[in-house]
Amino acid sequence: MQAGTTPLYNPYNMGFPGTVPTTTPGGGVSIASSPQLSPNMVMDGVEIGLKSLIVGRMASKTAIQQLEFRTIQNNEASAAGVMGSTMMRTLGKGALVGGVVSAARNVFHLAQGEINVARAGGNVSADILGGAVGGLAAGAGAGLAVGMMAKSSGFTMGTMGLIAGTIGFALADTLYHYSGLRATVSDKVTSVIERFFDSNSQGGGV
Repeated sequence: MQAGTTPLYNPYNMGFPGTVPTTTPGGGVSIASSPQLSPNMVMDGVEIGLKSLIVGRMASKTAIQQLEFRTIQNNEASAAGVMGSTMMRTLGKGALVGGVVSAARNVFHLAQGEINVARAGGNVSADILGGAVGGLAAGAGAGLAVGMMAKSSGFTMGTMGLIAGTIGFALADTLYHYSGLRATVSDKVTSVIERFFDSNSQGGGV
């Protein structure tokens, strides 16, 4: 344990490793000090692939529904219109899937003692945001594909929407992971949770 740090307060009495950030001379707070999982490209790839397939399928179904709805309303539907409405409706679905898959993985690692509560919360929060961004990308891909294939059979539209939606999510989520954005979000949320636990352990406020 580094000098100047105190044990992470854990309201669930789980003895997992972790420390809270210290206040710097300038009054700022250091980055999250809770342990993070070691990079695992295989597991990350499996997680991204699973989320991509689930959200891609959701995006494809949503795009077809939007195409049918807009056609009934206006007797025709543009690819841009279908894409825009699909993106908005897939954003929340992507966030939900990202959060659920991440929660399952982080609860497992939490139970193994590899991370603590603060880091698990930071990781799940970061993955919810990543899922929302991926949902937008999946909606854009599926909506555009379905809109452009509007005169094709339902099977063709569904297949093309699934492929485009899956690729859209996978590209967005991969970029989010390996650009360092996910790590940054996880660290920031984790540090907030650490400060909250620490202030409560000392009888302070939020």
